[in-house]
Amino acid sequence: MKVVITITNLISQVLHAVPLYVHIVRENRRYPDGPNVVSSVGHWWRRDVVTVDDYLRYMLAEDIKEASGMLGRKMRYDWRKHTLESLQEVMDSVVQEYDRFQFQYTNGMVDEFNNPIEFTT
Repeated sequence: MKVVITITNLISQVLHAVPLYVHIVRENRRYPDGPNVVSSVGHWWRRDVVTVDDYLRYMLAEDIKEASGMLGRKMRYDWRKHTLESLQEVMDSVVQEYDRFQFQYTNGMVDEFNNPIEFTT
């Protein structure tokens, strides 16, 4: 039984390898000045990323971790347990929270650690 499951996984990986590779290469070419993403499908298979959807969810979870880290706490999401839409909603809320912090910081309402600034008279 375990051999059948392994063969099924291998066939699935091979079938999705070309679309995954093409997607990554196109993404790297779309942003020539940005950092290149590893295009080796073997690299992604070791992270359980097989399909393009898996790749998009993985990268969005990494972006959430990086963006939320700018606010002081890193929010870590397991991309295997969430849909692309739910991860996008989390990312939108992180961006909105960062924009709110930038506004408050620019206007002197909070310090760089997001602590309220109290003015005494």
